[in-house]
Amino acid sequence: IRLYTSSLTVCAQPQYTPIISECQERLSTQMSGIIVGGIVKNREWCVRRWLDSLYGSYKYYRDHSDNPLSATIVIVEDHSTDFTILEITDYNRIQDGISGTVLPAVYKESGPHVSLRGYSFEHLAYLRNILYKEFVANDADYLFSVDSDILIAEDCLLKLIEANKEIVAAPVRNSTNENVLNFLLRNDHYFYQTYTRNIDTIAKIMPDYPRKMPTLFEVGLTGACILISRAAHTLLPERPYRADDITHVAEDVGFADACYTAGVKQWIRSDIKTIHLYDKNTKLIPVHMENA
Repeated sequence: IRLYTSSLTVCAQPQYTPIISECQERLSTQMSGIIVGGIVKNREWCVRRWLDSLYGSYKYYRDHSDNPLSATIVIVEDHSTDFTILEITDYNRIQDGISGTVLPAVYKESGPHVSLRGYSFEHLAYLRNILYKEFVANDADYLFSVDSDILIAEDCLLKLIEANKEIVAAPVRNSTNENVLNFLLRNDHYFYQTYTRNIDTIAKIMPDYPRKMPTLFEVGLTGACILISRAAHTLLPERPYRADDITHVAEDVGFADACYTAGVKQWIRSDIKTIHLYDKNTKLIPVHMENA
């Protein structure tokens, strides 16, 4: 089993376009079984903790798996204006057997729109598709995508792989409303196409559900901390994340719709603890895992 030990490569600079091909060429020569990564923007306050949890979960998987796959961290850096890049470049865990590459995000000519929550769903879909493209292009076994404000338990990656599903996610609490998590149960094509992100509506769909989770169950929509298998990407479109800022349809809704159309099932493994760093002063834990 080859573990990549090259130093972290930072490709996020003001002159983005000329270096994209260089980044992708370098990445294609060192890609391994699992891509572990996410999108980062202005996370200097938490990016080290995020990286600690990613590295820790991979190391736990490597140490407890009979045939562990090697891994590469891929970070899509979205024009941070703080010291996020310096925090990433200063971070060194290469000795744990996982290397890293930072890919720049390039705005479309029109630039990002501003949607319901003050940011662009369409641009977020574009960023997620950058990460997904590297997964597909390098024929990796898994894409383990974790949002950069989420901390995961050390057994997270191992448990998701052991679930042996095309797509499986860990539960993440998305709101101070304890009933709002990173999944919805409905599996309905019309629902995906008309759904808008209304917290009150979501809470009504699954009242008190977080306290009644089986260990593994199928859902209609999920994201935030998700493992996508090679088996799934053979069925999904080239760019499965899509969104609409005008109608406030978020990128995870577009992804769920793509899964539904392709016949790819999504699952939640509920016995995994996550912490959502909702802001600098608020940590959210799914209710059923608060005492775990």
